[in-house]
Amino acid sequence: MPNLNDVASSVLPQITLVFAGLLAPAQLAFLNAENLLRLAMSGALLGVDVVGLLLDRNMYCMTESWDFLSHTHALHEFILVDALALSFTMVVSVQAFMEIQQTYADIEASASTPTELPADPEEAFKVRMEASLLQGAYAMLSYDRLTTRPAFKLLPYISMFDFVWQMSGWVVFVDTPGLTCPAKFLLYWVRGRGI
Repeated sequence: MPNLNDVASSVLPQITLVFAGLLAPAQLAFLNAENLLRLAMSGALLGVDVVGLLLDRNMYCMTESWDFLSHTHALHEFILVDALALSFTMVVSVQAFMEIQQTYADIEASASTPTELPADPEEAFKVRMEASLLQGAYAMLSYDRLTTRPAFKLLPYISMFDFVWQMSGWVVFVDTPGLTCPAKFLLYWVRGRGI
């Protein structure tokens, strides 16, 4: 009587490859969802930053009890740094989105390619399994390419920097009196972001 393990290993790929082929598209879909959320949030925040900079241009405020800021346009520069960080995040997220969409197109193209199945059920099963593993390989390679890029690796650090930057802005600009600050939109926006 033949050993079932020998038969299975000659017919089927290793179980780890099967799991990887099945889970890689789900992992890429999760990365895509996270990337889209980051893109939407960064785009919305960047939009408000730009609107604030345009509305309150040439309107400058003095920050009380922070003498080194009282003669500079600290509010505008603060928002400009935030806008630059958000712009970097958006550029990297858009590139990642386009690459993921290209991967999905490649997967769709490989899935829609007609494959002639052999008459032998065992061979037909192998052909279908290989096609499924190929789709998983596309997803796995795309995921690895994205997550190992230096710019993509920087995104969590940019988020941490932006968090600390907003908190420091809230501390600084809570001392800016609203009555003497004509740049109301930017002032309330900085305070709101800090909260």
